[in-house]
Amino acid sequence: MLRKATWTLSVALPAALWLAVGASGQPTRRPSSRRPRPKKGQPDTKGRKPTVRRPGPADGKGPGVYELMKLYEARKYHSLQGDMPYRLLRPKAYAARVKYPMVVCLHGVPGRGKENTLQLAATYPVRVLARPEMRAKHPCFVLAPQSRTWWGDRPYGSLPGAKASSKDYPAMTLMLNCVESLQDVFSIDPNRIYVTGHAMGAFGLFNALRSDPDFFAAGVAVSGGGDPNASAAFFHTPVWLFAGEKSPIRHYSETMVAALRKFGGTPKYTMVAGAGTTCWIQVFDGQATWDWLFAQRKVPRPIPLTTLPTTLPTTLPAIPAIPVAPKLPAKTK
Repeated sequence: MLRKATWTLSVALPAALWLAVGASGQPTRRPSSRRPRPKKGQPDTKGRKPTVRRPGPADGKGPGVYELMKLYEARKYHSLQGDMPYRLLRPKAYAARVKYPMVVCLHGVPGRGKENTLQLAATYPVRVLARPEMRAKHPCFVLAPQSRTWWGDRPYGSLPGAKASSKDYPAMTLMLNCVESLQDVFSIDPNRIYVTGHAMGAFGLFNALRSDPDFFAAGVAVSGGGDPNASAAFFHTPVWLFAGEKSPIRHYSETMVAALRKFGGTPKYTMVAGAGTTCWIQVFDGQATWDWLFAQRKVPRPIPLTTLPTTLPTTLPAIPAIPVAPKLPAKTK
């Protein structure tokens, strides 16, 4: 069978070359319908200069994605439920005798995938926490897990009684189990495990608190919210919510704050004046945000003051259009 395939190829290949060369003896090329790309620095046919895309956030300060890839170790959590890629930043002067806090950074929509890189460009806290001055002032572990889909085994907005699909990706279970597995290897303080997120990551933050109400010590959520009916389980967890004044999804944060306060919680809420949904650079660049977060410790859960009607929403929260993370160029030697 192999000889026959080889013989067919030896006959067909010269014929194909003859057709490609043609009567002129030169290979013929199909005309391209695409315009040639302008060289770097040269304007296109409409006088516009080409946009040079660079990996990583367009604004803010701190290491870019290539530097983050060197700082954050690429790892993967394996379990019977599935696998989850993640990046891990260790304290700069790690000592096993010291108990370190951990910050879990949940990425936004552009970070979804399984190549274990895009989440570094889609969650701004990993960039801030990698700055030398931050690593010196707040030595900690930083975990940047990557989900293929929405953050949560059963996302906020799922219909009551809906059956789980075989295609569902147990992102929240894998993330929580991943943190527990790291506690078995490294010296991590169980009373100082924090969670942060913006946009989709902020909705994931409240899914995380709902999934295990006694796991995290505190959280910072920017431009997102959660199920107000589930707030009775985690109202005791300190949370600082931020939302842009001009954000079309600001009401999710405000609804969550009202629900937590009704149960007896004391969440912090800051509306960023004049900002839209993508206000996380102002939030996480502020030193007050981190000083507050690292000052929190896990507290026992008290009895909630009241209950809310158990009426779940029938649709997922509307996430505004967020620029897709740029594709990374090929590795250079």
